[in-house]
Amino acid sequence: MKIAFFMVPLLNHGGGAEKYFINIANEMARRGHETSIINLDKSLYSKLTFFLSIYYHHKLIKLRYTDKEIEKELKEVKWIKTNLRNLKNVLNNFDVIYAKNEILDLSILKLIGMKNLPPVIVGVHTPIFYPISDSFYSKLHNFLYLGPLYRWLLGGCQAIHIPNSDYIKLIKDSFPDFKNKTFLIFYPFDSEAFSSLETNENDNLFRILFVGRLTEQKGIDILVRVIERISLTEEFKNMYFNIAGSGELQNDIKYLQQKFSNVNWLGHVPQSEIPKIYISNDILIAPSRYEMLPWVPLEAQSCGVPVIVSDIAGPRDIIIDGKTGFLVKYNVEAFVDKILYFYNLKKDNPDKFNKFRIKAREHIKEKFEPAKICNQLEDMFEELSNAKK
Repeated sequence: MKIAFFMVPLLNHGGGAEKYFINIANEMARRGHETSIINLDKSLYSKLTFFLSIYYHHKLIKLRYTDKEIEKELKEVKWIKTNLRNLKNVLNNFDVIYAKNEILDLSILKLIGMKNLPPVIVGVHTPIFYPISDSFYSKLHNFLYLGPLYRWLLGGCQAIHIPNSDYIKLIKDSFPDFKNKTFLIFYPFDSEAFSSLETNENDNLFRILFVGRLTEQKGIDILVRVIERISLTEEFKNMYFNIAGSGELQNDIKYLQQKFSNVNWLGHVPQSEIPKIYISNDILIAPSRYEMLPWVPLEAQSCGVPVIVSDIAGPRDIIIDGKTGFLVKYNVEAFVDKILYFYNLKKDNPDKFNKFRIKAREHIKEKFEPAKICNQLEDMFEELSNAKK
């Protein structure tokens, strides 16, 4: 079987979707399939970035990796960068096409005649719906992705792949043509890469961790308010906040670090160092406004770190509420309450706290086991490939 993975953004961005495409393409190639990742060439993409910068408030992610670094990761997968004129010819060489779900990517496929291509599976990696829409940008996003434009763009696609269960109802209600053409398949996650349950911190501090981009989406404004609110408690002097990441709101974190001696901004942390960060902390807090299937809570729980996460789509499939962490309402007091719960639990009942840690690791290892999930993805590709023969 010949599988094409198509996305407009260059793999050099190194974001979550780009890493997912590389990992799945590598796995399908390892299983004997001929796989390629197709990007638009750099000259065309550079022209498109002007329009993208308007939509993304002039804050596009820079290219993090060189071509050589990407090619080293790809192993047996071909990386094809093509112009728009030749894109249709390239894609017609494959049995099935897996495409990213953003408006730009689907618009390009629509422009070249999606109905005349091999079967197209739309992988939902960018949320279609922002549940906490308290900004103009999030309201605009919901209008575009839930409206007639997006329904028209999906016309010609054969199936939708969703990685969280909340989207089953969303697809059924918003895109009824796909209610029987939707595949619920989680992301595969190798928990063995995050195997240690042993902390390397021996002091009596209770350590709270945040890992992620310092952006509105990740709830940095809520994180700031949580730390300021909990600083008013007696317990605060025995806490230590580690914040790993960078982004447009990093000045807010710098401010916290200057104001409180027990707030430590780590900046951008290389992926190779991330497991050490997790096992040095007691809990993770993730106050995101929207996600698909967030990677950080998967990594944290795999290290035996309980998590406190917004009660939204995505995290609901990762957290067992009350057993591996907590899903909380999107407000400051809810996050503060659960931080204090874990603080007191570790102090007064360490055995019960350790049960959270052990259960978190067991849960991720069982539910997101890579071989099982990659089998499901392979079956999806084969089903769609055979449907048009």
